Amino acid sequence: NKYRVLIADDEAPARAKMQRMLSTIETVEVISLAKNGLEALEQIDQLKPDIVFLDIEMPGLTGIEVARSIGTSKVPYIVFATAYNEFAVNAFKLNAIDYLLKPFNEERLLQTIEKIQAQPKGRFAEEVIKSIDKVAQEWEENSSFQFSNKIPIPTIDRYKLVDYDDVICIEVEDRALYRDWE
Repeated sequence: NKYRVLIADDEAPARAKMQRMLSTIETVEVISLAKNGLEALEQIDQLKPDIVFLDIEMPGLTGIEVARSIGTSKVPYIVFATAYNEFAVNAFKLNAIDYLLKPFNEERLLQTIEKIQAQPKGRFAEEVIKSIDKVAQEWEENSSFQFSNKIPIPTIDRYKLVDYDDVICIEVEDRALYRDWE
């Protein structure tokens, strides 16, 4: 039984390198590549990967915003893979299973997969759900790291970004209603 993996990075060479390194590990299968945060969120929602490798700085939504926006029905293992070491402590507060600082090698990537194999999935998901909103709020208040101030609203085939300031109320009665928003 292989772990299904999604790689989200805005740089094509970084996505290709990660995919190449993961292909050498028998217990994983790369099911999709995303080139920005919004695409990553859509694919997480549709494909329900077991592991998501997220870059921090991506257009559309940052890796942090993606982690914050993942639905609670099936939280994947979250691994931040980024060149920004200043976010490592906060990433672990988000209960990321690991934080890979670029450039990393195959041995370091294998250590991440071994860490995932040692962590019970249910317990990891509970911890992630509890901490993501708390830490994201701390980051917004105490950090120079800026969130895009958008709410991703799912439609039938994508997410629509809406400014927080433009929202008075969000209410969903039936997923079929999303078709009318386009």
